[in-house]
Amino acid sequence: MKVVALFLLVVGCAIADQTPPGTSTRPILTSSEASNYQKSNYLQGWSPESISTSSADYTVGSGGYSTIQAAVNAAIKAGGSSRKHIKISAGTYSEVVYIPSTNVPLTLYGAGSSPSNTVISLSLSALISGSTYKNMVGGLFSSGDPAYSMFESCASKSAIGTSCSSVFWVKAASVQIVNLTIENSSKNTGTDQAVALQTNSDKVQIENSRLLGHQDTFYSGGGGTTTQRSHVTNTYIEGDVDFVFGGGTTVFEGCTFHAKADRNSEAVVFAPETDPSQTYGYLVVSSTITGDNAYADSRKVYFARSWDAGLSSANEYVAGSSPNGQVVIRESTINGVIPTKAPYTTATSGRTYSGNAGSSRNLNDALLLLAVAYASATQTSPGTSSRPILSSTEAASYTKAKYLQGWTPSTISTSTADYTVGSGYSTIQAAVNAAINAGGTTRKYIKIPAGTYSEVVYIPNTNVPLTIYGGGSAPANTVISLSLSATLTGTQYKSAVGSLFSSGDPAYSIYSSCASKSAIGTSCSTVFWVQAPGVQIVNLTIENSSKNSGTDQAVAVQTNADKVQIHNARLLGHQDTLCSGSGGTTVQRSHVSDCYIAGDVDFVFGGGSTVFEGCTFHAVAGRSTEAVVFAPDTAPSISYGYLVIDSTITGDTSFLTSKEVYLARSWDSGVSSSSDYVAGTSPNGQVVIRESTIDGVVSTTAPYTTATSGRAYSGNASSSRNLNNNSYNRFWEYGNSGDGA
Repeated sequence: MKVVALFLLVVGCAIADQTPPGTSTRPILTSSEASNYQKSNYLQGWSPESISTSSADYTVGSGGYSTIQAAVNAAIKAGGSSRKHIKISAGTYSEVVYIPSTNVPLTLYGAGSSPSNTVISLSLSALISGSTYKNMVGGLFSSGDPAYSMFESCASKSAIGTSCSSVFWVKAASVQIVNLTIENSSKNTGTDQAVALQTNSDKVQIENSRLLGHQDTFYSGGGGTTTQRSHVTNTYIEGDVDFVFGGGTTVFEGCTFHAKADRNSEAVVFAPETDPSQTYGYLVVSSTITGDNAYADSRKVYFARSWDAGLSSANEYVAGSSPNGQVVIRESTINGVIPTKAPYTTATSGRTYSGNAGSSRNLNDALLLLAVAYASATQTSPGTSSRPILSSTEAASYTKAKYLQGWTPSTISTSTADYTVGSGYSTIQAAVNAAINAGGTTRKYIKIPAGTYSEVVYIPNTNVPLTIYGGGSAPANTVISLSLSATLTGTQYKSAVGSLFSSGDPAYSIYSSCASKSAIGTSCSTVFWVQAPGVQIVNLTIENSSKNSGTDQAVAVQTNADKVQIHNARLLGHQDTLCSGSGGTTVQRSHVSDCYIAGDVDFVFGGGSTVFEGCTFHAVAGRSTEAVVFAPDTAPSISYGYLVIDSTITGDTSFLTSKEVYLARSWDSGVSSSSDYVAGTSPNGQVVIRESTIDGVVSTTAPYTTATSGRAYSGNASSSRNLNNNSYNRFWEYGNSGDGA
């Protein structure tokens, strides 16, 4: 590859100072330069379509077509210009999928609750012979089939090569790939190419998928002067050598790129071969670049190298004629697996990386590989008394393992259903009751089909571990929503939810207690209440829709138990959306991953030990001019409250001007005034926010506010501080990025 215009525009990469123009080994864009490298610039007039998975013209499995290729063939042969939808039932498919050039726009989507439920996997190496290839995949193709020429060409080769190693190969425009895992499982000890997905066409969309492999996992665009645009969203891509490569114009949005360490001691994420006449190659925005733990010490994951396609040595490179890859990485999280000073490496031809840090540089200079990052705030320890920052040594004591204290969250499966709502159970609560009444210690799975459920769900203390998951393709498809305010009377509450409970039901005592109150209070305003350990909540939207003009509590989810997992869910409300842990000296651990949590006042609160990983916290401005995200009431004897990692804190645009989204305030539970507070006895919330993106809705100088008791915020910026000194607030940050950091 030629020196790539690699503009690393990481508005908030937490691992290095992002001050323009950067250095010759790590150039950084100015805000003015960055304005020319946005999503709209790359897509060049194309607005990706909304993707629908609500219909199926062709179904694979479940009584439909026996192979995906057969369904593709049928859709193409049907002709026309209307989009055809191919539903692939949950399962594992050991086959290739070829979509030749056609005017029929196709959508292929997995029917499982997540991409991991519908897997297309095969082991194909570029080195295998045509005859071996033919034995592996030939049964899928017959003369006259739309993709037969693709198969025949590959089968005729002595060694099939990179393109023919593709498990899923797209040559048609406007293809949509949704909710699938596509894997090339080839794993040898060398560096053989083994492509999971290849796209050689325009206007391709990939959403909510997983692309798995080692070398050359995703081949995006075939290079040359013809523009081939793709939009890849909310997708996980893993590999080791050049695992995203090609010459297309591709926007990656909300994606995770994960470098594997099981074959090699180093990895390269991007290997573009953008034609020198093309200004736009790859744009990576609002994404995460990470890797296996082995790279945390070596830092041998490189952002990119230039794929000098067709060149056998560096001296064959001709600036302006040879391919010169182009990449911009911006507003993304880059974990500590990347070398901070020299994150790019030598091109495939052996050509040395060359970056332009000149103040008057030409960003399309054919001689230079530009890796540019947009400048952002830096977080330097020990910080200030209004915003303390941890040192790397201090941060080592506040990791996921420290908070989970010996617990490893279980792998979550949604492939089985012991109880299905709507099939014998008219309500979610009825299915929960049945699962608990069945007894035992084996995990029970409750599937909730797509739809909206206006009810509460109570899981009382039980030894039966429960997994409750939505059966839709995304959390938004399965919604549990009710309006319950803490100021409701017991009578009003009883009218709202009483039909769900009968004497003798497992959760009847919870209901009976709430119904007896004059005002039900915060806990009884909960829509989804967990009092049992080991509960898993997956792929659901849980909403408390109560929205008054005051500050009444209205909880969407409450957990008062240990080892609770919430994954790929949306928790919606206003005040007190998520109550995570009931406080006190008993440790209640939770792991909340890949979730969206919205609210305004103290919308994540409680006394548990909770790890939030890969989550988005969104401050809503509909009721108030300010918002507070976290309000912990951690007991002073507990060192670990809330850990927020690899996440995003953002809010409605009106907060961009006011900057009145506060990261946290202490919930001084049971303390009526600041004079009643006793250090070491009263609750003193604990929060660490690290390696996350904090948008410009948060004040950079004063991101914390007064406690619920009226106690003024007090941060400890001493270089010799005790991080558990309860005379100070225990709110800390480390390695965050973004305009609010």
